[in-house]
Amino acid sequence: MNLGRGLIFLTVLAGLVLAGDVGWQQLRRQAENGPHLQAAAPAAAVVTPPVPVLELPSVPNLGSSEYRELNPLALRQATPVFTYHDIIRSRQQKGAVWFDCTVAEFEDQMRFLSQHGAHVVTLAQLQTHLTRGTPLPPRAVVLTFDDSYQGFFDLAYPVLKRYGYPAAVFVHTDYVGVQTGDHPKMSWDELQQLDQEGLVTIGAHTRSHPADLALLSVARQDDELRGSKAVLEQHLGHVVNFQTYANGKGDTTTFERARLAGYTLGFLEFWGPVEQSPGIMQLNRYIHIQMPRGWNEAYGPDALPTSTALPLTAAAVQQQAVSAGGVRLLLERGDQLETRRIAGRPELTALLQGRQPGEASPLLLDTSTQLASSTVSPLLTPLSAFTLPTDQPTLDALQGRPLVLWSGSGLTILPFATPLMGSEAALRSILPGMKGAFLGGVWLVHGGMALTPTALSNHPYVGLQTARRRTFLGVDAQGKLVVGVSLTPVSVPRLAAAAATLSLKEAVMLDSSYPAALAWANLGRSARAPLLPAGEVPGLVLRLQATAQQP
Repeated sequence: MNLGRGLIFLTVLAGLVLAGDVGWQQLRRQAENGPHLQAAAPAAAVVTPPVPVLELPSVPNLGSSEYRELNPLALRQATPVFTYHDIIRSRQQKGAVWFDCTVAEFEDQMRFLSQHGAHVVTLAQLQTHLTRGTPLPPRAVVLTFDDSYQGFFDLAYPVLKRYGYPAAVFVHTDYVGVQTGDHPKMSWDELQQLDQEGLVTIGAHTRSHPADLALLSVARQDDELRGSKAVLEQHLGHVVNFQTYANGKGDTTTFERARLAGYTLGFLEFWGPVEQSPGIMQLNRYIHIQMPRGWNEAYGPDALPTSTALPLTAAAVQQQAVSAGGVRLLLERGDQLETRRIAGRPELTALLQGRQPGEASPLLLDTSTQLASSTVSPLLTPLSAFTLPTDQPTLDALQGRPLVLWSGSGLTILPFATPLMGSEAALRSILPGMKGAFLGGVWLVHGGMALTPTALSNHPYVGLQTARRRTFLGVDAQGKLVVGVSLTPVSVPRLAAAAATLSLKEAVMLDSSYPAALAWANLGRSARAPLLPAGEVPGLVLRLQATAQQP
């Protein structure tokens, strides 16, 4: 979970509001606990009686009715989905609210997407990508509109047609055709026209737009979810597969009831790439005023890291002291990772004393059972069973952190997300032949480039600016594993910049402080008994090995 990020916006597009330097997980908490979008209630709702479930055809370009969960292959990309509500003529008009978008602002945003090479894709394309791992075009973007406002038909739709951009409109069916109030809604004739012309996908948005579905009984949730689907299908004449939750709210019961109602994709309003969502019924979206941030996190210099598979090449263990970007580092290279259990300080001393020429010093992982955002912890090793915390707050703190999987021939690093990666079987499906997995502290280098300070701040990690001795694991341009230990205290942004000068393709921080202290204590002591720093010795040792022998 939330766990590297070309374009920093020096000016704000007309009418856009920036959220500031709020981290990814902070944004999630804001979405959960802060003000929620409220649909402007019309003077009166059109009460629609229950509609029988019909046998309707599935329209291929409107998505699949087969339920499939997120596919880890989709994590190779980071795609922003943007959501709009009413499109209005002026912010001075009666009833305008902060989450409305003026037609001038909307024009500016569509012009921005066009000028920056965006490929706006349909929900059907997005569904195939998310569930089957099919790649999307470069710089893919999805546009969605909640509440079926008249402003979409009158103001946004002509702009979309001019650019040829597909979009999705989500309808709260009790209000179709309501023209009273400050935010009138489209009629069935207009919705049917949109549906028939093919540029717009129509989806459900409950019947009456309740404040929070999770607060309703299961029976009432079913009525809201199933009822809106049935009404839409009756009027459109085909299956409706997609929906958004009213106010972006719901809980695990809500998501399961939506699945049982026959939906195969559902949106919340948590900000982040859609591929890094908790599940296919809990998809992330950015509100439209966050377009600068969403674009930057997907395609700008502060882009969030995506899944990377790295083949390893045979290499003898080598040790080297270097200075990189003014940071003193002790580096070790090899091509395999080995795990060892350590019962205590005497056993660790014996392991160090028993090192043979060409063997690397141990890289230690914290084996705390309470995983936290500042620890490095194994999820699975040849010597330990799969472990993962069960409480939701801890799992939330782990979202987006780099998950490292290793086998005898390769390494895969990807953003951690539950429940997608919540079992040993799930991890093995990502990397067949996997020997082990652990969570790193934070991504340092992605695609050969250091993460920017802004991208690092989006990681669910604390203490980024604290200067201390640190360790990292990476893969260099030759496919060799590289372990680095800073011999001088260093902040995370400075360590990222230093690691990027070493020709590393990828690097993640291993923020257990013990290996750094161990390396510092024993620097230059190769011929003497090893010194062990004070502090608790982790119970699991992970160290580099090599299939190739030192010449």
